[in-house]
Amino acid sequence: SWPPAFYEDFTSRVWLTYRSHYSPIRDGVLSNLEPPVALDDPPKPRWAWGGEKTWTSDTGWGCMLRTGQSVLAEALIQLHLGRNWRRPSAPSLTPEYATYVKILSWFLDTPSPIVPFGVHRMALAGKALGKDVGSWFGPSTAAGAIK
Repeated sequence: SWPPAFYEDFTSRVWLTYRSHYSPIRDGVLSNLEPPVALDDPPKPRWAWGGEKTWTSDTGWGCMLRTGQSVLAEALIQLHLGRNWRRPSAPSLTPEYATYVKILSWFLDTPSPIVPFGVHRMALAGKALGKDVGSWFGPSTAAGAIK
């Protein structure tokens, strides 16, 4: 059994890893996506895509993107909630928990303009830096995609 303080801290860290079955990432350019909007703005209707090449999983090529997402999510949580914040064992109706959920929502796997750090935007930002979607991104490209 882990010491309770360690376990509470460990289970409060964000770990984003490979996923599948999300909306396809189209082999396009980042400018084809609607620009990110403030989360308080209402979502816009979905748009029609064209193109042949798509990805619905980042298994085998998205590890650095997911690592970058995890680091960024942790930085944002520490910035907005502090290093000592802990995820409660059950959802709670507190401003802190709402902030936590809001930050996590920024990393959903969708091309939506209300998701600024999703895999769709990061993959296409990496493409703008010279890495094809579906190819392995190194640490520099992943950091550049976040930037």
